[in-house]
Amino acid sequence: MSVVNVSLTKASAPITFTGVAVADETLIIGDKTYTFKAAPSAAYEVDIKTDETTQASAIASAINLDGTAGAYGASHVEANPYVEASSAAGVITITARHGGTQAN
Repeated sequence: MSVVNVSLTKASAPITFTGVAVADETLIIGDKTYTFKAAPSAAYEVDIKTDETTQASAIASAINLDGTAGAYGASHVEANPYVEASSAAGVITITARHGGTQAN
């Protein structure tokens, strides 16, 4: 018996911040809606920051539920089940957690 190793490609896309969010703006990923707030307290609320780089970092932290203090509401208890995120210089890169067309 031979084993075939199939590596499915994960979809990925950048989102570039050209400014900071304002209160109640949203970012929707799958069935999760992230809402920007000046003082986030509820699940899926993200702190409004003062520049693009820290804004991108805050939303990536909320998507990944990485424990970054002050990035998102304290009652936010789960990472996004569909994607993971990284950030650099005002850009977040969203990558599907699973490969193949179903995950896209």
